Amino acid sequence: MGTSTSQQQQTSHHLKKVENLHLNAKSVVVSPRDPNLIAVGGEKGALALFNTSRTPPTKIAYLQGHKGVVRSLCFSNSSKWLVSVADSDAFALVWDVEQRKQIASLQHAAANVGVAAFSPDERILATGTRASTLLWD
Repeated sequence: MGTSTSQQQQTSHHLKKVENLHLNAKSVVVSPRDPNLIAVGGEKGALALFNTSRTPPTKIAYLQGHKGVVRSLCFSNSSKWLVSVADSDAFALVWDVEQRKQIASLQHAAANVGVAAFSPDERILATGTRASTLLWD
């Protein structure tokens, strides 16, 4: 008796465990260019970059700039930039990944920027709140 594809279940297992102690992870993103580079956001503005090619995976940078819980992260397509947004912030912060430093602070008129994303060509960054979405060049 055959089993249809929709009835088959696949099992997965984790590849590696990243110890993100003291971050209390609330958001995570994998670099589109380097699957061994991840960013993890957490409480009290915690934001860290990890190299998962090492065993065990290691923290390579701690980025500071937010005060609230880092809820959303997005790498640019080239992974040159990372954008982060946090609770109780009216800002989206843009980071130079290689230099490990903040290069822009984009202020929304409303507080609590909730999401952010780069366009595929990296020319536009969109940030959103419950009330509005802004496009940045």
